[in-house]
Amino acid sequence: MALLLFLSSRDVIELTTNLIRIRGRSMDKELGRCLLFERRTEKGWTQQKCADETGFDFRQISQWETNERTLSLKNAFKLANSMGLDPRALYEHGFRILGR
Repeated sequence: MALLLFLSSRDVIELTTNLIRIRGRSMDKELGRCLLFERRTEKGWTQQKCADETGFDFRQISQWETNERTLSLKNAFKLANSMGLDPRALYEHGFRILGR
């Protein structure tokens, strides 16, 4: 995990994607409920501040927070990097990637 601290979120996403491709299998993921609202309010950020800091539209932030839309792992890594969090902190029970 320490190595990942020196990588940008784009590098982590690319690395993760490449590792999944290298394994040569179809992958499923288990994601817990999105905890973006909790993490955002812990930082004292409004939805607009979160949008400004992360580059996402505030409406998208709202949809993730209300679980109208699923927060993808790719976007979780981007959000977590901008918020100074571990991406697992954005899901109720973290996340797991499963091979088939």
